[in-house]
Amino acid sequence: RANWDQASFNCSEGTIDTFFTTYISDKNLGFIQVTDFTDNWAKVIYNKDKHKKGWVKAEDLRFMTWRNFMGTYARRYGIYLFNDIPEENQVLYSGIGENAQRLQSISKNPSKIKLTAIKGNLILITAIENNSGKTGFLKWRNETGRVYAFPAIR
Repeated sequence: RANWDQASFNCSEGTIDTFFTTYISDKNLGFIQVTDFTDNWAKVIYNKDKHKKGWVKAEDLRFMTWRNFMGTYARRYGIYLFNDIPEENQVLYSGIGENAQRLQSISKNPSKIKLTAIKGNLILITAIENNSGKTGFLKWRNETGRVYAFPAIR
């Protein structure tokens, strides 16, 4: 069971960081991952570290696929990288296939990341660092669905 508002977060298991993919406190806006949807119920990941899932009543919730969500909001606001992004997910590649070349790495906090395309777990981006652009495909989520990049919603 979880309850939250702008002042507090209470969950019988986990923390605000394990419950939400991300939480924007000044907007009281939380994003959770939905893995299934039937009638008025949504199966959500309520502890992403332990891969625990549960069903929530979905009457007043708004849902978008990752592809649509990233395509809409990341194109509008740009992208930020989570602090826990592994080094291997900071590498830019020349393409999406297994034979794609490693190009270069980007830092955890470039001044701007612009989304160009989404191809499964990879996104084509241009990252601005030190007034220079680096373009390539970045692994924005891993095979288990763990997300490392998110729209920089303001």
